[in-house]
Amino acid sequence: MNETTITIPAGSALDEELERVAVTTGHSRSDVVFWALEDWLEDQADALAADRVFARHEPTTSLADIRKEFGLER
Repeated sequence: MNETTITIPAGSALDEELERVAVTTGHSRSDVVFWALEDWLEDQADALAADRVFARHEPTTSLADIRKEFGLER
């Protein structure tokens, strides 16, 4: 895998929080940022996939109705 360096203007508050998380978890700042970016990109892909499904305008059933149908009410 080729590595790419990304530089962002984080600001002091974000930089301090990054340092706190890195020190607290014992991971490098780079690892913390990498994992955060990886999670965010995955969330974005999931949101886009959800938007595509929603755009099909297919009928849906609420979770409450499913619980009721199968006797799983809380």
